[in-house]
Amino acid sequence: MSAAVSGCLGSLGPGRRDKPWVTLSLFSSDIIRKFHSEQYLEIHPSQANVEGRNLPPENQEHHISVDVTVLAQYGVDLENLSVEPTQERERPPDYSPEVTRWTGRLPEEPNTDIDTVEMADGMIDLVLTTPENITQADPIGLNLTGFDCIDVEAMTTASYDVQSSDDHVNPSQHEFQVFDPQQLPPTLYPRGMMENSDTQVLTIDWLVPETEEVVMEIDTSTMDEYGTIRGPVIEEKVRGGVLKTATINGSTVSMRLLPDSDSDFASVQVRLNGVEIRNTAEGLLYQMTVEGDTHETVETKPFDIETEPTPE
Repeated sequence: MSAAVSGCLGSLGPGRRDKPWVTLSLFSSDIIRKFHSEQYLEIHPSQANVEGRNLPPENQEHHISVDVTVLAQYGVDLENLSVEPTQERERPPDYSPEVTRWTGRLPEEPNTDIDTVEMADGMIDLVLTTPENITQADPIGLNLTGFDCIDVEAMTTASYDVQSSDDHVNPSQHEFQVFDPQQLPPTLYPRGMMENSDTQVLTIDWLVPETEEVVMEIDTSTMDEYGTIRGPVIEEKVRGGVLKTATINGSTVSMRLLPDSDSDFASVQVRLNGVEIRNTAEGLLYQMTVEGDTHETVETKPFDIETEPTPE
């Protein structure tokens, strides 16, 4: 999986840098085949130059259009799509360290002071208003709903074209992933830790069961030089099944998952308690085996143990 990157659709040319300009950046959550019926969109207003902190009244209203017709190539019926503002800001349930990263300032609830939002033929037209000082504007949250089919064979990277009819707006977009979990091998994502950490979170995406039971074992002995993990293993979040057991014996974490009969894939997230860190490290790698999954191979991602930042 690749991290999201941004691409700017415009730049501040000569003669415009001394005028008020703002950037409206679009972030889109990933889309998982046979899992998502909606996609979360978030627009981050920010200043494009110093004058963006002091917008005149005529530049406090912003018009943008988002072209989502790229979804048609994945089997999405554009006629069934609709969009609405939302006050809820939650990462998509499939979130893992390598999936789309959200950046910038994230309040508990995005601003929903949207003048108008309309959608037709795969185009979202949005009019929003921000304060005079663009840095005081909260993100704008939207839900794109109505996915009736996603036809994708492997993980692909997509983005929506974002444009504005306003001379003072510099739009940009960030990439997101469209994928079918059944095409991906089980992958372990250990969360990085600080020197004072006493827990570590492990996420396994995605499990595609071929039997009535999936058994996972994770060898954490690479930590022996840098710290200890005594446990217990605590269930954080499980989708597509029931985690019957989760234990640690020495350096081996063992889990037994009973898949849901109507689920095509599963995801497991647990927390290791009783962690004691002795040294920092980079690129540590656990080993994992999975029995009862359709894939013959697994992947594991590295993690770091970092020094706690010094307060300024």
